[in-house]
Amino acid sequence: MLEIAHAIRADERFELVGVAEPDEETRHQVQTELQVPAFTSHREMLDADAVDAVAVASINNERVEVIADALEAGVHVLADKPMVVSLDQLDQVEEAARSSKATLSCALTLRFTPHFVAAKAAIDRGEIGQVIGSYAQGPHKLGVARRPEWMFNRGKYGGVLLDLAIHDIDVARWIHGTEPVAVVADEGSSRFSDLDFADYASVYLRMADGAVAVCRSSWLTPDDDPSHGDRRLIVEGTEGSIEIVDAAERRLTINSAGTVETRTNVREEMVGQPDAMAELVGDFAHGISGEAPQLITARETIESHRWTLKARVQAESA
Repeated sequence: MLEIAHAIRADERFELVGVAEPDEETRHQVQTELQVPAFTSHREMLDADAVDAVAVASINNERVEVIADALEAGVHVLADKPMVVSLDQLDQVEEAARSSKATLSCALTLRFTPHFVAAKAAIDRGEIGQVIGSYAQGPHKLGVARRPEWMFNRGKYGGVLLDLAIHDIDVARWIHGTEPVAVVADEGSSRFSDLDFADYASVYLRMADGAVAVCRSSWLTPDDDPSHGDRRLIVEGTEGSIEIVDAAERRLTINSAGTVETRTNVREEMVGQPDAMAELVGDFAHGISGEAPQLITARETIESHRWTLKARVQAESA
């Protein structure tokens, strides 16, 4: 939440004017850091007519109420992911978004991460031909001691698919340029089997054009690993391939018709581009003002959640 708040404050198109948090200790901590007025609930903030837009990062299963109330009030919403934890909650958000003139977006930040932006640009230029398959993996460190208690309550948290795999499912929809038509998924617990917590999951998506996207996410990165995770993406096309490594080492490799180019300084090459969170906030501003096309629209947000939730239903049934 604080990362989003600082990105909003740094964007001259926004003014950070308040925070709403029901927990007194957390509210005091956030208010002290941000130095803005504090409200005891989102309804108190909305009733005060104090805001035009909100960033929502409450407990996962409680976000739906905040998002729906804000949209109903005509207040623009930038939600952390996951914004919902069930298909029923997604229906509530979809109806609220359909009935509102306000903008809805979500923190699906891989679409703004330099290596992924460069890979998408290469695909759009036709450098690897038609995309026929992709494989994404995203293990992360859990660090049980620093996580909130609600994260280990499945009803409140929503699970590893909604927290981690949603990024890869969103990227699959983006780089394939088409929608899934079927999904198979599973999940389980290995390292943290003593908790009410699935620590790994796999998703297989069949896309509308016959291509396949495979996503694997987990909380299994060792605690002493030099990076928080080891994110990788391999994209296979009819005329080449792309590989992204985004971990302690970062690189982008493009094989276009047999010509191989490896770039390790993509971030430096993209001079003038802010970090992914700043880009997300800027994209949100575009959605509000209409001054430029918005990338993470309400539709993109809803569809990436829909397919992730369908994957979770599949995994639970398995």
